[in-house]
Amino acid sequence: GCDASVAERPYSMMEIDLSASLGYHAHGLLAAAAGALEASACGTDCPFGDETLPPGAPPACATLECDACTIVAGVAAEQRCAGKLEVPVAHMSYLYAVTQLWGQDLSPACQTGTEPECTHIYPGRPAAATLVVFSFIWPHLKLLLLQLFFYLPLRPAARRNGNYWLAFFGKWTLADVLVMTCLLGLLNINAHSSIGDVWSSVRAQQPQLC
Repeated sequence: GCDASVAERPYSMMEIDLSASLGYHAHGLLAAAAGALEASACGTDCPFGDETLPPGAPPACATLECDACTIVAGVAAEQRCAGKLEVPVAHMSYLYAVTQLWGQDLSPACQTGTEPECTHIYPGRPAAATLVVFSFIWPHLKLLLLQLFFYLPLRPAARRNGNYWLAFFGKWTLADVLVMTCLLGLLNINAHSSIGDVWSSVRAQQPQLC
């Protein structure tokens, strides 16, 4: 499945991960053989990710998680395990969004800027500039002006007018948050949801939408 989840990296908005899982439930000789193979390769006959692995274990062992292991006389009699693999596909952050919007050519075939299909037309640059202005420059400038209007010895009329216009234009610092909120509301996407969950939600509303 493909999961879209909030990333744990700093200054991040979202990370899209491609995850795959393959599980098995073994008994008897098959469980004993699987346990012996895991013990020889991973250093434990009941691995659970990184928690039970000894130092120097192969990275592939970290993808194996067993939630049920029955050991009889040192031999695995039953195992219920799953191999889970998760690969980041796209990492969304403000810097990533600005870079992609600023550098993406009008032609999708243009990736490095040297292809013959490149038009050297960048339709996303106004959006990139808007994101920088309203998400980075204006919030800091607004706070600076707020401090100046509070501490500088200004006339009451100048202070009142300055605070009025700051209150009027200050809401634009939430432009990117409002856009993201509208997208999440329209698509009904949670902070962590799979493509299957999103498709099930859309399919249930398909008669009304179409």
